[in-house]
Amino acid sequence: MQLSKKIPFDDPNVLNGVRALYVFSNALILGIYLYVQQQINKKRGMLMRFRRFPSLRTMLHQAQDPVNRGQS
Repeated sequence: MQLSKKIPFDDPNVLNGVRALYVFSNALILGIYLYVQQQINKKRGMLMRFRRFPSLRTMLHQAQDPVNRGQS
């Protein structure tokens, strides 16, 4: 089925309406994307705060420090 034969795209009002619908749909998709990204970053931040394992920098520093070698 060809939609272009049924919708009169020659009419400027119809064409502007389709353009507005296109812009609105893209803005809606962008809003959903940003909301989901914000929720993911919020949860990722909570996970990083409550991390129980030492960082790689801490482990390397402890391995090079002769005084604290063997103490964790």
